[in-house]
This record gives sequence, structure tokens and C-alpha cells, in this order.
Amino acid sequence: MRFRIWIPLAVIIIVLICVSTLILYLRPAVKARLGDYEQGRTVDKAFAAADALARGNSQPLQSKLELAARSGGGRVLVVDRQGKVTASAGRKLLSPVPQRILSAASKGERRNEMAGDNRVAVVPMVRNGNVEGGVVFVSGEGETSVYKLFLRSGIEAAALASAVGVILALLMATFLDRRVKRFGRGVEEMEQGNYSYRLNPTFGDELGELALTFNSMAGKLQDSFSQLEESSATLTAIVDNLNEGVMATNLGGDIMFANPIARDALNLSADVDVEGSHGKVPDLWEDFDLPGAVDRCAKDKKC
Repeated sequence: MRFRIWIPLAVIIIVLICVSTLILYLRPAVKARLGDYEQGRTVDKAFAAADALARGNSQPLQSKLELAARSGGGRVLVVDRQGKVTASAGRKLLSPVPQRILSAASKGERRNEMAGDNRVAVVPMVRNGNVEGGVVFVSGEGETSVYKLFLRSGIEAAALASAVGVILALLMATFLDRRVKRFGRGVEEMEQGNYSYRLNPTFGDELGELALTFNSMAGKLQDSFSQLEESSATLTAIVDNLNEGVMATNLGGDIMFANPIARDALNLSADVDVEGSHGKVPDLWEDFDLPGAVDRCAKDKKC
């Protein structure tokens, strides 16, 4: 797989693992903290509503309830001593308040518990020193809703972090891919015999050091092949000007090289100096088996 594919995928996996681990680690603590916070918040709002109703000002009861419900963000119920709801205000509830909570409110008890997905607080309603029932405050946003909001926020954060990470990883992968392709181009040039090709190190990182090493190797190869070409040209000139015939074959008996004297003596064509174009060693003499001698030398590795 190319850099542009596996690096972004790796970044996505790493980000998701990190965010998931963080959420799973914080989940119990966050759930407990949210529960404690919502519990204390609901009780405070219930007491605030009861205190507002107990004040002896001229403001109507319904106005007090609506103000308490609006400031608390939930629903306020006033329960008399007989357990009947005499007044209410605030958000509508999807399910009615359980009878046990209304009964507790009528007795002036204090309670703080869950009713479905909502936190419910019950406090006594005291007027002129007498308990006249209770006030029930139902939180508008339950712990479950707040917890789901936390999880959703975590998922959104993970998605956003993954998107940003993918963009950055794609840019990094593209940058690395281009630099690696330069090395591939350099190897192709050297494979084709262009030993003068050099890479631009660009940065002083590991790939930059590798580019410097590549350039050094290419320079040494260029010098070595230049020396080999010079040696080969010198040897060819010496052999071609000898008064004796010189012929070279491979282990299979194919003629690899023959100087002009050998070509004349063996009746070889003029293109015998082109490697692989001249065929097998000829058999020209009755009293000497030249192909056999070459074959024996090839098998015994000595002559």
C-alpha cells in the first residue's frame, strides 16, 4: 500500500483508539459527576421554588410557579396534604409523576430520586411555620440526556480529530511519497546506466541522509565504471594489436571476444567483437579439436 493510503488509515485508527480509550476511561467518573451535579442542582431548584411559594407577597401563585419553573428549566408541581396537585408550571412531562412521589410530597418528606430519565426532587412547602404539602421539581434534562450529550460530543470530537488527522496525514503522505519516488527515479536512472544522476537531499532528516548516501554511491559507481571502461579500452587496444590470435569464450563454448588475428585465423566474421553475435568455437583442423579443448577447459576449470 502506498503512503497516501496506509498513513491516513493509520492516523484514523490511532485517533479513534485514543478517543475511545479516553471516553471509556472517563465514562464512570463523568457519569458519577453528572449524577452528583444533577442531583444537587435539582434539590437546589426545588428548594428555590418552595421558598418562592412560601413568600407572602402579593404575586399570584401561578406567576410564582412559572417564574420558578422558567428559572429552573424543569417542571414544578405543588402537592397539598391530600396528595393532589393543586398547581403546576413548566415543561410538559412525557410520563406522569409516580404516585409514591406525590404521596411523599403530601407528607412533607424530602426525596431525591430518578423517575424514568428525569431526576425528581421533593421538598416540604412551609407557610407560616406549618407544612402545607410539598413541592416537586422535575429536572428538564435528565442525567441520561446529559450523559448522551457527553457521548455525542465525544463522538463528534473523535470525528473532527479524525478528519483533521486525515488531512494532515494525507499531506504528509503526499510529501513522503514524492520524496520516495525521487529515489525510485534515481534507481531507474542508474539501472539504465546514467551514473551521473544525483538526488537533491532537500532536508537534513533520514531521507536527506539517505539521498546523500545515494549520491555518494552513485559517484563511486560512476568512477568505478569509468575506470573499468578505460581499462577495457586499454586492454582491447593491446589485444587488438598483438601479433598472436586471442579468443575468449564462456563455459558454454560461445565466443565472447576475438582480436583481428584470431578472427582471420578462425575465419570469423567481422562482428565477432559484438558479444553474443559470433556463435560457437569453430572446428577447422583435422589434427586438433579446438572445440573439444575449450570444452575440457570449461569442465576441468584448467587446461
